[in-house]
Amino acid sequence: MKRPANIFFVTHKCGNHFFESVFKKDPTFSNLQSVDLSASHEMPGDTPHSVAKIKGDFLNLRCRNFDSISILKLLKHLDVEKTCFFLIVRHPASFFRSASSYHVKSPERWSKNRVYKHLGDRTLNGALLETDDADERLILTMKHFGFAWYLPQRWLINAEFLKASGLNFRILKTEDLFTDGKAPYFETLASDMAHDAYQMTSARLMEASPIFMNELPAHSTGEFRKSYFDGFGDKALSFYNQHFKNVEQYFYPS
Repeated sequence: MKRPANIFFVTHKCGNHFFESVFKKDPTFSNLQSVDLSASHEMPGDTPHSVAKIKGDFLNLRCRNFDSISILKLLKHLDVEKTCFFLIVRHPASFFRSASSYHVKSPERWSKNRVYKHLGDRTLNGALLETDDADERLILTMKHFGFAWYLPQRWLINAEFLKASGLNFRILKTEDLFTDGKAPYFETLASDMAHDAYQMTSARLMEASPIFMNELPAHSTGEFRKSYFDGFGDKALSFYNQHFKNVEQYFYPS
């Protein structure tokens, strides 16, 4: 059965917890993981193959780290004419800095236990802790999330894939969700999400946003409050410009 849905394409450090908070205790909400990262046991989670088993007439799906192949498999289960797609992005420099800070201070199990050849036969957490050089930490993070998992590149590929497929999609910037969004922004977003008898309110969205919180959640690094290139020295900036400037210019044109 193909059903109407809201689909949220998120990646690590890019809106994950926001949408989890918005849909807390919502029976329409489920999580999915990309086919490639799940199959390689990089990240846990059900893949698009499991959508058929999800109950309900309407779906809100948080799709983590998806690429175009994962999207293709997901589309088989959706009424695409009645589905809204949301692609969540973040300034790549801010994304990398947040990921670096996060995996130094509060690493996840995989980043403490899984050894990677591209990190010199070290875990991500171990490699980051072995150096006090801020640029080196940023470069290690860019190598992992940019080269090995190519997460920022997935934003760009997914945007072009959704556009080429003629699908109804909207790009959401983490900066708007976390720092810049005003009440009208969240009202419009709630309106986009409310369709086919499913209801969403701006109040639910605003409650989940750091903009309206007195204190940040424990998982937050707070890096989104800094300027994009805060902490980038010449070495890290040169590496970033060489490999990821194109993603920045696509979503954040100067």
